[in-house]
Amino acid sequence: MADKLTVSYGLLLPHSKSVQDTHILPIAKILDGDGENGKFLLTCGRDGSVIRHEYDLNGDLINCKKLQAHSDWVTDVIEVNSNQFITVSHDFSIVLHTLNLNLDIWETKIIGDHDDYIKCIVRINDFSSDSFIFATAGLDRKVKIWSLNDSESKLLHTFTNEQKNETGSIYTLTSLNDPLMPFDLVAGDNNGDLILYSCRNFIETGRIKRAHKTNIKCIKAIDNSTKLFSTSSDGVIRIWSILSEDEYIPKKLTTWDWGCPIWCIHYQSLSELFIGDSEGKISKVDLTIVQNATTVTVFDGAKYLTNSYGLQKTEEQDDKKSTKKFHNGILSLCFLPTSKSLFFSFPSNSNLNKLDLTTNGLSIIEGGFALTRSSLLTNRRHVITENTRGEIQRWDIISCKLLNTLDSSEGTFDEVVVKYTSKEILSHWCSVSIKVGLLFVKLNTKFMDTEVYGSALEKYDIINGVGLNTDERYNLGKIMVNSLFNEFMKFEVQKDKLLREHIVAKKKESLFSLQKDNEGISTSSLEIDTTPEKKSKDKKRLSHFMKFGLGSPTSSSPNSSNVLENYNLSSSQMLSEDSENIVLEEQKSNIPSTMTSAMASTDKLNEDSNLSKGAENRPASSGSILNRKLKIFGSASKIPMMAQLPSTQALPEGYRTPEASFNDSYAENDESSKVPNSANSSMLLGTQSPFQQPLGANRPKVYETNNDSKIGGISVTTKEVTSKEEYMVDLLGEIEEKYKNQYNSNSSSLKLLTRKLPESKIIRDMDSPILKIKHGALLVVHSWGENACGGRVLFSTFLPTSGNGEEVEDKEGQFDEDELTRQEAGSDEFSEFDYVDYDYGSGMSRRQIFEQLENNLPYWFARALMQDTKNASEQTKLSFSISVWQAQDDIHEDKSKTQSNEENLNAPAKSSSYHLLKFGRSKQTEQVLGASDLPKVPDYNTKLVAPNMIKVKKIKAFIVERFESKTPEMKSKIDAKDWLELLCKGQVLDDDMTLNTVRTLYWKSQGEIALKYRRKTTSIGSPLTASLTPEES
Repeated sequence: MADKLTVSYGLLLPHSKSVQDTHILPIAKILDGDGENGKFLLTCGRDGSVIRHEYDLNGDLINCKKLQAHSDWVTDVIEVNSNQFITVSHDFSIVLHTLNLNLDIWETKIIGDHDDYIKCIVRINDFSSDSFIFATAGLDRKVKIWSLNDSESKLLHTFTNEQKNETGSIYTLTSLNDPLMPFDLVAGDNNGDLILYSCRNFIETGRIKRAHKTNIKCIKAIDNSTKLFSTSSDGVIRIWSILSEDEYIPKKLTTWDWGCPIWCIHYQSLSELFIGDSEGKISKVDLTIVQNATTVTVFDGAKYLTNSYGLQKTEEQDDKKSTKKFHNGILSLCFLPTSKSLFFSFPSNSNLNKLDLTTNGLSIIEGGFALTRSSLLTNRRHVITENTRGEIQRWDIISCKLLNTLDSSEGTFDEVVVKYTSKEILSHWCSVSIKVGLLFVKLNTKFMDTEVYGSALEKYDIINGVGLNTDERYNLGKIMVNSLFNEFMKFEVQKDKLLREHIVAKKKESLFSLQKDNEGISTSSLEIDTTPEKKSKDKKRLSHFMKFGLGSPTSSSPNSSNVLENYNLSSSQMLSEDSENIVLEEQKSNIPSTMTSAMASTDKLNEDSNLSKGAENRPASSGSILNRKLKIFGSASKIPMMAQLPSTQALPEGYRTPEASFNDSYAENDESSKVPNSANSSMLLGTQSPFQQPLGANRPKVYETNNDSKIGGISVTTKEVTSKEEYMVDLLGEIEEKYKNQYNSNSSSLKLLTRKLPESKIIRDMDSPILKIKHGALLVVHSWGENACGGRVLFSTFLPTSGNGEEVEDKEGQFDEDELTRQEAGSDEFSEFDYVDYDYGSGMSRRQIFEQLENNLPYWFARALMQDTKNASEQTKLSFSISVWQAQDDIHEDKSKTQSNEENLNAPAKSSSYHLLKFGRSKQTEQVLGASDLPKVPDYNTKLVAPNMIKVKKIKAFIVERFESKTPEMKSKIDAKDWLELLCKGQVLDDDMTLNTVRTLYWKSQGEIALKYRRKTTSIGSPLTASLTPEES
């Protein structure tokens, strides 16, 4: 069973420029490294980002570069080289980051994954391998060994630590650098076991059961891998000896109780081991004499709270109790020996703290703010959030923007949610959550099941000129996706047109090349006068018969002669109007002996040299000449394919030419003349070659690369055809096959010569609104395995804004060979997509991002994008009944009404009715109509079923149309919504309220909804007075 794929997009926070390159959630890991341009710090946060900080000799940060690397906490990081790093995360992914210093951008690649949170990563010192070897481990109870070569990873082995009661999760790893040891990797699990692994032999060499009583949190090999430092969540520290005389079996040297859990350590030397604990203290431990270790506290959280480090107090720090709760524990730390500085972080904010051990001065690099919780409102467009500053904000997930930050006087988070919940209740089309401090919206296969009326979209900025009909329903999920991916679809529509043009061009080329060579007729080169005053239509006309390469009039076989040698008269008559602009050049060549039999058919052509003249020796019509030529071409298919076929125009390596898709005797990427194998010599056009690999199948694993090539500046992925429906690339392959089949079905040579392109398979609903998306979004594709405990990240990227946002319409056009020639000559029609967005450290052009989307978007999502039809999913139906209201039905009447109102409702008919206005003399006794004095509705129209999105005013119109007689209001042509009202359990319903809203707010059960109707009443309880003519009265 294939994994379920979902698409999520994250809304960006409106940070100021001063904090754009900072973390917004606590920093989980700090790494010191050496770069080409000097020393740097690498910080990884719970916000999923990685920041590279350069610093000077004093340890002051001078430059930084941020990358949004993961969609969940980054838990650990290792350095591959000065510009490459590997991170692991709670999003189950292992990511390689490469910093391009020339372009000052990050390049990322997912190179592996786990089935649960990944907690640690460590480099393995393999002295027998030139590859970079590393190990990862996590809560899936597995230790995976990987090799890395030229950014390509390979899983070498997996150790499984399955224990009783589903225990065995691994939180920490350390490696040893002694090649004589039987093991080179030590792991600590949640049972307190130390596990010894050999990554050279892929075996578990030993295990120390219950080395600690609780979960082992930190392990570190020290003193040239002769000792092992371990600590557990209960604060117990143990030092182990690993010596050859003990057969490298770890032996416990000493144990002491730290008094609180230890969260992080930084080992510099035996005399400088820094420990950060849960109480906010940083201590330096001297292990020179293990049995008599000394400890010095270098930072105390309590002194930090009392401002003993020279910090300027803030209003928040004045409240010591709340501040003490706010700053607790040391989450990560790193020591810089050159500047004698300690960098560390707290778990309660996103700041990076620097402590100068020489002066005891503390400086803070402040971080940004992050979201902490959210609530999706019932209109399914707005979300209420709260951030780390305590601010409550309202977001619009359709336009991807922050609407407003609410004043504290609005109330608490829950009170604000209740206050802004409207009576508009829509079904769920997405789910929202807070990840890495951002608001993420997750879509699944049912994201197009929700519709909204046009009246709800009036305040949005519609950029494609679609006029809204307030009473028409629009698909909410479709609007969101089309708006966010509008730029991407512009790219796909242009690329699709280019593909169809190539298929048409190559089909024609293969047709004429094959048939004429089978007849033994040679090719010629054409020279067309391209002076400015001459029109290009000459070239277009001639190209239908003479073009043998894409944009290349001279791409003919070296072993060919003039194709027009036997058609000079015909050609001149067909193009007589512009014949002075065309020069025919004969190419002399020897005819191979294999073509002798084929050339016999040319005698017939020579004998009929006067074909172009009629019986009266006048020029025949171009149509008749064309028909005769087509008959000649058609006869060529009966001649065995023994002649040497012309070469194709050279294309980028790896590109599967449309021509080759139609002629299976061509081998891919062979620029020389090709001779078909005897076994294939009788194959017809349209047969698929085993050498050709159409776009779209067998998508590689996430940590493998695709073999892509480019045509017209656009990447084309070559893969084998399968029926797999998993990713967008599979859909693109299906579309390409449909184009080929559609063109193959045009078996008539006349149809093959037409200039019309195959009809595009990309369908766009031009009546669907496209909204302006001001800010980009973070896009993440998750895979949800059957046995996995959460979503595994397959792909993530920054999705840029939609530019000018204009909707793209693939206008049905003719095949423009000049346009195709310009593209082949180097004119890039896709240059508009080469703009680079540097947001979140991406550094990729839009074209690169869009090509990645093709390989990673789920099939179901791509289908919704590329086959956008107006056919919405069937709406849920609700059953309800209608009946006339009676005064006694109002048992749930509002008790807040005055006593006079209650008396009016219970008064005789005269009090609860009104006298019809008289504009003339009445000829009969004055009529008195009450609120319930309405015509009867036939019984067969009282039990109804309707879509849950039908509005109350539509139900009113239905009721009025079913009355057995007309009311005075109907005769006056007064709209039903102006004089009739519907009630549910005594509550008057708003006209724009949907049936689904009525059930949710008032009926509150799954059974048949009971609706009552009556004339509208005034504020004092009497029916409204209608303006009637004398005749009606």
